Amino acid sequence: MSNFQFLKSTRTARQKSSVQNNAGRLVHEVTVGPDKNASKNSDGRAVAQISPSGENKCVEGEKNDKALEGEIRKSGSMSTIALMAPTTAAETTPVEQSLGNKSQLMKLYERELDGVGIEIKDIPGRGRGLVSTKSFKPGSVIIRLPPAVSVLGTSHLTTTCHGCFLTPSEKEILLASGNLSSKTAYPDRVKDEDDARWAGPEGVRAAGRLCWQRRAKIQARKGKEDGDGWWDKLSLMESHVKQTPEKDVMKLASQVQHLEHYLSAAKNLSPGEDPAVLHPSYMGDYGFDGVGDVLNLCSAIQVNAFTLTSPSLAPVGMSISPLLALANHSYRSYALKILPTLLSHLLSLTPPSSHPTFALLRLHSLLLTPPSTFSELNLATSHLSLAYSGSCLSLPQNHPAQAVILAEWGKLLALDRVHNPEEEGQRGEDELVKRLEMAIIVGRRAVMSAQKGWAGDGGVVGVEIEGLVRGCEGELGLLRARRMGRV
Repeated sequence: MSNFQFLKSTRTARQKSSVQNNAGRLVHEVTVGPDKNASKNSDGRAVAQISPSGENKCVEGEKNDKALEGEIRKSGSMSTIALMAPTTAAETTPVEQSLGNKSQLMKLYERELDGVGIEIKDIPGRGRGLVSTKSFKPGSVIIRLPPAVSVLGTSHLTTTCHGCFLTPSEKEILLASGNLSSKTAYPDRVKDEDDARWAGPEGVRAAGRLCWQRRAKIQARKGKEDGDGWWDKLSLMESHVKQTPEKDVMKLASQVQHLEHYLSAAKNLSPGEDPAVLHPSYMGDYGFDGVGDVLNLCSAIQVNAFTLTSPSLAPVGMSISPLLALANHSYRSYALKILPTLLSHLLSLTPPSSHPTFALLRLHSLLLTPPSTFSELNLATSHLSLAYSGSCLSLPQNHPAQAVILAEWGKLLALDRVHNPEEEGQRGEDELVKRLEMAIIVGRRAVMSAQKGWAGDGGVVGVEIEGLVRGCEGELGLLRARRMGRV
């Protein structure tokens, strides 16, 4: 199993010859609200965020890394964070970008892209994509857009708010910090829990909402298509129906049938209609010319949808924003099937990966949380220390996962419910001071990382850890004052 230092040296050696894209690499983050068929969230917009290429250091500079390493060494209860030399990332070269031409979609998105600093280009061999025309600082918000639709996964329908996509505990954090209006109220939907079992998959429900919106726009314009280009943007999303194998096309066709019955179930019964019989809906009422158009819509949703995540990056649903879907991702392989005799040669060509060490460290730390013994607490914090080191080497710069790891680490350091029988009297107080100091350092790092990864105040993770840091600082201040005889 390769360790993190080997991965670092392999990655650095391979990327020395890469050509840097001065404009930077686009990274997206979706913090979206629902469409008009659901209640609005506090922002109700999708956020695109940029992370310039260059040094792949975690949050701040080498000075802070050294300080963090020194504090961990002093504590004696956690593994030392491995410091990293700056690394670079492979990007689209300026030559490739200069070959691209402005896409015809620029006219369609003229209002959204006005003064933003990005444009849509058709790049040979790479397709359509968003290209920056100026430099952006890490964590800066490039563009805010209302999503076309956002839906929760079926398993989250009864536990997560359909307006802000937060659980009750996550909403309490924002309410306490003043980042969410306390006037927002949602009725008790316990009576709907049994009905949620009949909800279709999120792809069908997302397509259904789009169909309802389209029908409403057509009816409002007396049979004419919308004049604001709303459906044009959706219909021009990339569809893979023509390239899809026949068996996968049949799956799409099954999804179309599901959609037709889903839409039909939402209609009121006509006089004398048998409620036990559900006929498929006529898709012409929703502006479709044939089954092929519906197939393209279902395929486009599969290709272009974003994963809607919780503040801890757990998937809770899906969201669609046609413009942000043009932000090309950096696809990296995480598993390879190779021949043993070619191992040494292929290792120099493979992308960096910490599999399975990185995933197992985080999994083990989560299984130990909350710790029941002091040894479990130390083991969990040690694993999160190593996981953070691995994330700095294997994840892109300012990846939100780093903020989540640091937040989990800081919470464990601030935990005071696990008793250590060896720590009594002055020795125990000294150890408590060290842990509080360490929790403050890691917590501050988590807040900075969250602000870089999610922009603004760092979302729920940033707000929660900011409160944790303030609490630790207050407790540490009391301990120091008591030592000096002031209290």
